[in-house]
Amino acid sequence: MALNAAASLAEDAAFFNQEMHRPLKSQDDYDRVIQEFLGYIQARGDELPSADNIKSYLGHKINKGYLGPKNTNKKYKSATILQMSSKIKTYCLQHGIEISADAFKAIQKPIARAKEKEEVDNAEELVGEEVMKFLRKPDVGLVGVEKLQLKQDKAVAAAAFGAGLRMGENKALKWKDVIVRTDEIMMNVLREKTTANDEIWPITRGPLFDAIIDYMQSFKGSKEPNDFFYRRLFSKRVAKGDTGKGKEYFSAVAKDVAAWNGHTDLSRYTHHSFRRGMASTLNDAGATTADIQNQGSWKNAKTAHHYIGKSLAKKRKNSERLQQMMMGKRINMEQPAQGVIMID
Repeated sequence: MALNAAASLAEDAAFFNQEMHRPLKSQDDYDRVIQEFLGYIQARGDELPSADNIKSYLGHKINKGYLGPKNTNKKYKSATILQMSSKIKTYCLQHGIEISADAFKAIQKPIARAKEKEEVDNAEELVGEEVMKFLRKPDVGLVGVEKLQLKQDKAVAAAAFGAGLRMGENKALKWKDVIVRTDEIMMNVLREKTTANDEIWPITRGPLFDAIIDYMQSFKGSKEPNDFFYRRLFSKRVAKGDTGKGKEYFSAVAKDVAAWNGHTDLSRYTHHSFRRGMASTLNDAGATTADIQNQGSWKNAKTAHHYIGKSLAKKRKNSERLQQMMMGKRINMEQPAQGVIMID
């Protein structure tokens, strides 16, 4: 019990240190969440925050939503509610209110699941042939930083698509995590949502391998083991003053890939588009659900099925099959869709 308590305290201290040094949108935003939460628990008759009233408050936000600027009732996104829970956790730690890390994890777990489902539902997929087309984008006329920027963009896309990385996992990569071997790149990935803390993820020789190697060989800056793998801050697409979270940059790469493939509405292309596209491409190439689950590092097959069910390429192929059958043609229903990258 003592060891568990010590581990919990250490985890809380690490979170508090990270949260207090994380730039908030504004102090007003933090104050607004805390004041509203404290008002909510006082109305319940509670004196102090507890796991029960925090869960109740966040549940109220999920169910009731808020009044939008045009007087339309809009629901909070799960990502926003997750941020609220982090602010409340910071407040509790700052004021010595004892709520265990395990209790907060239990509160945040269903919200995190809902957040991932929203990301899947809202993100358009970028499938293998689209990623491949971007990796072939020429760098003619580009010099210096602009040329390296394109190489980095390609490496971001290759790692996200090839290893099915979530944005947080991709941006957390450091030089020590990317190990080059003769026939593969071994990526030591800090997985966000699995029981294992780290996973070794191979990217074998091919266009994804080549894109990452090209970036590594072109990069002339510091490559100390604990340096971040991507030099995000030289990107003009990252807000001035960003200390490295890089959310804008990583989503911008997906939008670039989509634009290069002729898509005009880029609003639903985010870093998650690579992860969705990976699952769809593997499914269309005939991979089993277990293979796709393993590649995406999902805990259960249900989540993997949710990604597979969104495969536009599969739906198009099935539409072709239905119409061929209507015309009396015999077809092989196990035939995979054409024109996709096969991933070993």
